[in-house]
Amino acid sequence: MQSCENRTLYQLLLPPGVDCLFYSHDYSLGTQVLVVRSSLHRYVAVAYAGTDDWKTALTDGDILTSDFGRSTNVTQNDNIKNNYDSLHVPPGVRVHRGFNSAVFDSQYFPTLLNCISLARVGRNCDGDGVESARGVNGDAKISPPYELFTTGHSLGAADSVLLGAALHLANPNETIRNINFGCPKIGNIEWR
Repeated sequence: MQSCENRTLYQLLLPPGVDCLFYSHDYSLGTQVLVVRSSLHRYVAVAYAGTDDWKTALTDGDILTSDFGRSTNVTQNDNIKNNYDSLHVPPGVRVHRGFNSAVFDSQYFPTLLNCISLARVGRNCDGDGVESARGVNGDAKISPPYELFTTGHSLGAADSVLLGAALHLANPNETIRNINFGCPKIGNIEWR
C-alpha cells in the first residue's frame, strides 16, 4: 500500500485539521511510515511504526553496523542505493544495520522523500494543491515551508532519527525536529 486510500478511517483517527498525505507498508522489510500535514498548525509529521511482527523483530535483531544512509540491499536499483551518496557524512559513522535498512532500503523511500518535499511547501504528494498567498502587488508567492517533525516509538523512533539526520544532512539550513519514544541505541561514537 502506498497511499492514504481509506480517507474515512484517517479522518476518524487523526485530529481535526490533520490530513493523511502518504502511507506505505513495505512488506518485504516490515517498514511502515505515515506522512501527515496540519495546515492549521503548519507542520508536516513523518511517523514510523515500531516493532509489531516477526519481520520487524528481525530488523531489531540485525545489530551489526553499516555506513549511515547507504542501502544494504545489493538488489535495489541504483536510484535507491545512491540516494545519499552525495551527503557529507563524517568519516567512521556507523549505525545499526537493521534500522538503516528499514529506512534506506524501503522500496518507497524515494517516494517518501518526494512527498516530504512537496508537503512542506503546501502541495499534496501527487504534486497538486500548491498553497500560495497574494503579495502586495497581487503576485502569487509560496508560503514559508511547514515545520517538519519525525517521530516514532522503539524501532520507529530509531527510523525517525535516521530519516531526520539524513534530511538535515541533505538540507543543512532546515530545522528538522525529532520527537521519539523509547529509542534504542542507533550508532557508534562517531554517529553521536
